[in-house]
Amino acid sequence: MSRKDLNQARAVLEAWARWSLDSNGFPSESPLARIGEMRSEADGARLPDGIEQDRLAQDATFVFLAMRNDPNNKMSLKHRKVLQEFYLARRDGETVRDFYKRSKKFGHNDYTSAINEFAHKLDMYYLLQDITALEKSMARR
Repeated sequence: MSRKDLNQARAVLEAWARWSLDSNGFPSESPLARIGEMRSEADGARLPDGIEQDRLAQDATFVFLAMRNDPNNKMSLKHRKVLQEFYLARRDGETVRDFYKRSKKFGHNDYTSAINEFAHKLDMYYLLQDITALEKSMARR
């Protein structure tokens, strides 16, 4: 994978981790996190703030789902677990090596394999989105 693809994968994983760790999808400004307070006027048809993932967090969720449903399931599940543990449990600015020294859960090679698979599946996911958008635009003509 290219450095650009790996950086994109890391950015997507960071967005997913930020969303996952932010009150489990309900940030402090969410109406669900403020139960008991006076409610302001809001459109009843929309979801409360914070429930919907941002675009990058959604992309990570779809890629994790693809890793779970992969025919090469055993290795993909291991990679998925490595990435989820690293991005959810690491401290600010902590490197893979520092995380390994602290947790002893997996090594740098495990992380490298996992991030490469994630970046590849993310690239394929974006390619499928582009193809779908192109087909829709061609159908409108």
